[in-house]
Amino acid sequence: MENNLENSQKGQTAKPPGKRSALGVGAALLGAAGIFSLGYFTGARSGVQTSPSATHPTSAGAPDQVVPASVPEAASGPEGGAVSAAKTELNPVSLRKEEDLVLPANAQAPEMDEKPVRLSAEGGTTKPFDVQDPSSLALGRRSLDDYKHLDEKSFLDMHGLEDNKRYRQSVLLLKQHLIGTQKEKFNAVKACERLSAQSNILERAPTVDDLGCAYWRVLQLAKKEGKGAEVKKASRKKGGMSAALARVKRTRVRNASDWKAFEGAPYYASLSALDFRSLLEARRTVDIALKGPLAGDPQCRSANGRAALVRNLEDFLPQKEAFELMTKVTATLFTCLPPSEEAFEIVHMRMGLLNLERSRFNEAATHLELALQTEDPTEEHRGLFWRGFVESLQYVKNGNVTKHENSYWEKLIAEFPLTLHALVADEILGREPYDRISKRPTPSVSHYAGRKWDRYNTSMFITGLLIARQEKGAMERWSRYLTDNVKAVDFESGLFLALAHLHAGNTRSGILTVFTVLRDFGGDKLTPKVLELLYPLRYHAEVIKHSRNVDAALVMSLIRQESSFNLRATSPVGARGLMQVMPATARSLARGKPLNLYDPAQNIQIGTRYLGRLLGAHDDNYVFTLASYNAGPRPVNRWRGRYDDSIPLLFSDLIPYPETRNYVSGLLRNMHWYRELLNHVAHAKEDGLQPWTAKTVAPRPLMFGLDEKSSGIALAVDAKLLEKVEDATGSGPVTD
Repeated sequence: MENNLENSQKGQTAKPPGKRSALGVGAALLGAAGIFSLGYFTGARSGVQTSPSATHPTSAGAPDQVVPASVPEAASGPEGGAVSAAKTELNPVSLRKEEDLVLPANAQAPEMDEKPVRLSAEGGTTKPFDVQDPSSLALGRRSLDDYKHLDEKSFLDMHGLEDNKRYRQSVLLLKQHLIGTQKEKFNAVKACERLSAQSNILERAPTVDDLGCAYWRVLQLAKKEGKGAEVKKASRKKGGMSAALARVKRTRVRNASDWKAFEGAPYYASLSALDFRSLLEARRTVDIALKGPLAGDPQCRSANGRAALVRNLEDFLPQKEAFELMTKVTATLFTCLPPSEEAFEIVHMRMGLLNLERSRFNEAATHLELALQTEDPTEEHRGLFWRGFVESLQYVKNGNVTKHENSYWEKLIAEFPLTLHALVADEILGREPYDRISKRPTPSVSHYAGRKWDRYNTSMFITGLLIARQEKGAMERWSRYLTDNVKAVDFESGLFLALAHLHAGNTRSGILTVFTVLRDFGGDKLTPKVLELLYPLRYHAEVIKHSRNVDAALVMSLIRQESSFNLRATSPVGARGLMQVMPATARSLARGKPLNLYDPAQNIQIGTRYLGRLLGAHDDNYVFTLASYNAGPRPVNRWRGRYDDSIPLLFSDLIPYPETRNYVSGLLRNMHWYRELLNHVAHAKEDGLQPWTAKTVAPRPLMFGLDEKSSGIALAVDAKLLEKVEDATGSGPVTD
């Protein structure tokens, strides 16, 4: 799922009476959701967060796009250093090769039980059952509300297996495949090959004699499925990109011959090749690209080059001439750049937002509508939100837009419920996402999907067995294999896969699995219990204890994003622990105390102190703070000079770095859901944790931080947005 926090009120101007601009009214529209108010885009700095009104009921919602989030992109350290997405995992020995397997050299062909039995789900008498049908196994499907992993006896009973000498030998063989020495793995492979030669063990229910070859079976079934073709295809594509980069080198375009090098070049190759030292040089390049022998370019051979030209011209905003040149070049792309090109969405999305920033609503609507026609979109949720925003301007009367239907926002909420933008749209429409998901039935967890012992179900058998036997080392290794090679095929078994990752301590993969099954199999299955899998509450007592000057929900969001709650997480640049604190930063904040950044309490204490310092430097503005946390302060200061930063959500979506753009929206979305969970944590007493009180979190998350005198429609916009402009329909200014 992908929430953006509110802009500081520094430099705000009072709203003049009488007529109001369309974008000014649009600001009121967003203000109705509180996203201009201090609480959503800025943080209160008076210790624990206080509620604007203790009488308003709390609410909550869901993660990014199922994100999501921006569920997690590549994270970064607190000083902007890039952190690999794999930083929270060990560097495992590859488990994908045939040579990595092992079994006793004298393994024999199995003797099949004639009538396997199992216990009924109610614990009744045993009876014959179809062991070849995984979907028929009792205890294999249970409600998430009271789900607990099976112990070994229950697991064996469910599969009609017995705990005997042959079973224990087979388990040893399976462990040798996973965590044995290279010699043991080699012997295991040979043993399974001999066993398979004597009897077909590939697609039948595991028995006590051959379950040790379950991993070997998984690898053989993967070969039969032709796994690996996608990798080869990607390699060829990468090679093509390298060739393009070699052909289109960073250069100064001085004449038509220089520009001809961009014909047929991919977008990103063209983008990296263009480098303007001044707006004058950029203008000359535009003239060369659009005039002379190449005028018109009827075959559109340099369309990606022109798209890159538009993007590079952004660096010279807010100069008026730069925007005019961007508009001029974009006009040639309406017929030249097809929706199948990656640059299509980039150009039209950014031109739509930049036109919206300038109150050019008709032009914004045109570009945003085109962006939504992209064949393989990556930012459809943003396009739907802002296109719906422009549509809503037609209905705005005194800031009230909750009475009309908005097809764009309805689609956004239905298809991307875990994005920040869906949360904001819900809030504008007067809805409470948490209330909606809390009324849904809790989904079930299933060990298996389908009725065949295929690669997926065999993998789930290994997973269940290792968990039941509490084989920690083997399960950790197996979880890493599952992360790279096994994806959920339906929602219920996907929950089991996610729970298995979490059980193995692989929190990042567990979160990503939940995100993926929600995205692929229905965001309408999001419930509070599923939400808790997406947003773990680990260390929340420590976070509340040390978050005196920052919002504890923000700290929880950062930990989830930066380390996925891995105490030993270390980034390539040296950031350490839960909040990925750099040692040099820690030393400057530790006040002479001994340092151990892998200690959760100390890491949280130092990390929150550093975060509080960043918030203070940015007037408690969450958008600027999070962008600085990810990209560093210099780029953020540069962007603030380039784009209008008075509308926090719009500024966030205009951040030119895709990673930082998604990072900010993902963290704000995460923050929303952590506020909701910390207010609705039903299991707090069971876990020995103290739930947050009404004084800790605001009742309405998007209005967080407002004092009691503030209005939900309070504007935090620059005076220039209050100028008289034409409304979205072109019929004249919107008036009060």
